[in-house]
Amino acid sequence: MSVIQKIRDKYAGVVIAFIALSLIAFILMDAFSGRGGRGGGLFSNSSTVGRVNGTKIAKRDFDRQVELYKKYYGRGGGSESQYMTAVWDMSVDRIAMEDEYEKLGLTFSTKELNALLFGNNPPYWVKQFFTDPNTGVYDQQRLVETIRNIKSKKNDPEVSEFYEVYIQQQTIEQSLRQKYSALLSNSVYVPQWLAEKQMADNNAISSISYVYVPYASIVDSTIKVTDDDIKSYVKNHEKQFSVDEESRTISYISFDMTPSADDSMNVRNQVMQFRNEFATTTDVAAFLNRVQTDFPFDSTYHSATSIQHAFKDSIIRAGVGNVYGPYQDGKEVVLAKLLSTKILPDSARVRHILIKTQDPRSGQTFRDDSTAKKLADSLQGAIARGANFDSLVLKFSEDEGSANLEKKGVYDWFPQGAMVPEFNAFAFEKSVGSKGVVKTAFGYHYMEVLGQKNPQPSYKIAYLAKAIEAGPERIDEINAEAQKFAAESRTSKKFEENLAKYKKTAIQSNEIKKNDFFVGGVGENRTFVRWVYENDLGDVSDPITFQDKVVVAYINNIQEKGVMNAATARKPQYMTETLVRNELKAKKIIAEKFKGNSLESYAQSAGAGILRGDSLSFASSFIPGVGLETKIIGVAFNRSQLNKVTEPIAGSNGVFGVRVELIGAKPGAGSYQDIQKAMEGQLRSNGYNAINALKKAAKVKDYRFDFF
Repeated sequence: MSVIQKIRDKYAGVVIAFIALSLIAFILMDAFSGRGGRGGGLFSNSSTVGRVNGTKIAKRDFDRQVELYKKYYGRGGGSESQYMTAVWDMSVDRIAMEDEYEKLGLTFSTKELNALLFGNNPPYWVKQFFTDPNTGVYDQQRLVETIRNIKSKKNDPEVSEFYEVYIQQQTIEQSLRQKYSALLSNSVYVPQWLAEKQMADNNAISSISYVYVPYASIVDSTIKVTDDDIKSYVKNHEKQFSVDEESRTISYISFDMTPSADDSMNVRNQVMQFRNEFATTTDVAAFLNRVQTDFPFDSTYHSATSIQHAFKDSIIRAGVGNVYGPYQDGKEVVLAKLLSTKILPDSARVRHILIKTQDPRSGQTFRDDSTAKKLADSLQGAIARGANFDSLVLKFSEDEGSANLEKKGVYDWFPQGAMVPEFNAFAFEKSVGSKGVVKTAFGYHYMEVLGQKNPQPSYKIAYLAKAIEAGPERIDEINAEAQKFAAESRTSKKFEENLAKYKKTAIQSNEIKKNDFFVGGVGENRTFVRWVYENDLGDVSDPITFQDKVVVAYINNIQEKGVMNAATARKPQYMTETLVRNELKAKKIIAEKFKGNSLESYAQSAGAGILRGDSLSFASSFIPGVGLETKIIGVAFNRSQLNKVTEPIAGSNGVFGVRVELIGAKPGAGSYQDIQKAMEGQLRSNGYNAINALKKAAKVKDYRFDFF
């Protein structure tokens, strides 16, 4: 029996208060590694998956943390790789922060813990779950009794762990993080001179005359950018092109598992075998569950305009109780049965309060079913006795979409089928004014129907659908073709030469990191990622099977830690090729089109006019009709250039010749104190950058590749 289930069964009061703590950091912070231990913790193991600032992350500890992550979050989907990545990132974060706490002498004592849990201003999660919905009064005594109950079970290892790690330790960790953030925030100070300088810069204006030849005036294809050009640019801008972690990329082709005509016919025949039973069954939901339809049964009524399935008009014309099909809808062969019709509104307006039991999207649990039901029932009773709905929704509702001051629990005029089935049924099938408690996959809702409009025919339709997939013969055929290509393409050169023969186009992958599990465009396959890192540049893989395709690839780039190589720097996201091409264009433009030393001579040789830039702002770096031009704005506010003509300047968008004609200031609004407060507020809001900088500066040794 899991710890959560045991606590649900034996100590329901515990769950009420503390299940809200099951956040990602809640599970991972200090569960099994021990505070401050250089290789210590609850367990020890000679196998080490990593070190952060000298603190080791033992494999056994790491594996246990991954299992805990899956226990609490695995039910909502996700993959092993996501769990492992989350655990690693949180471990690095935790250890890096612990080192800072130690350096600064930040601690969190038992006295502080008790004061936080039992004081007048407890954490929101405590206050929420120990407030009486009928009175709105926080019941501190009930919290005290709950903690006492947990401590009385200290000989139960699971309950002891639940309290010491998941309640006490998490509260301490979050409080230390808050202390650290407060320390950063309160250390922020902007001196008066800096605020006055910023205010002057904000108000500074300039006017210039200039000659401008855009880079776009030269066709890109006429300027060849070589690898040597790229390397030279990267060398001159090394900080912009530094790489913290090795990555590799591949070129690959895929042989898709497309079904054959025989596969389509086989699925059609399979569906037809169920047609008579589908037509006569009285329990459609159970029947569809047994035959495993690919379209889940939906008990909701939908208007004709909201039904998205193909052949809906034919399905409706077939009449209630009749089956239409089979027909093909995308990759599915489908039978459809019209179950019933009703006249229902096409939109509804409701208000509600949600008491969550779980989030079906993530699998996160909030509280047990009976506790949620009791709370929802008590809210219904309180409202019936005259309690204010708006106050209760703000205090108790856990629906992120409506529990706020603006909406106050209201969903305005949503269409049929927009909500989960039980919510939808109450909103559309109950009359206006109806009130009640409704259970959905999210928990219990106290609901009230506020309005309905546009009644029209609505339909409940069941679908029996089976996907058309490649059969064994087709899969063998695809594998044979992939094997043949791989056998004929054992070098990257032969790989590229054979593309035309096989009528294939090579696809370039994204950057693949050493500890990745997923390759964009291909899928998840840790074995394949290991192949990429266990082989050399130009090596060609054997066929690798993914979920719906077979892939053959070769390694086309190895980017080591350090400075980017030319192949990496050429990738579109870095814009290096464009920047280098513009540098080459600038040299050509300056050599051919900027003659003399006056704006008039520049204009004549360039075949361009003399333009004006009036009231340019130092704060914006923007020139109307041109765009962002930091260099030119810098010149425009350089008093040593006043009434002088510059040499040709290679800007961001083209080449400029500039004459500065005026540097002044516009009337200022506000005061330096306003600027000072704004600057300090901005610095405080960027506190997370300091934490990210600590993580980046940490000495991290990552050995995960040796184990996974």
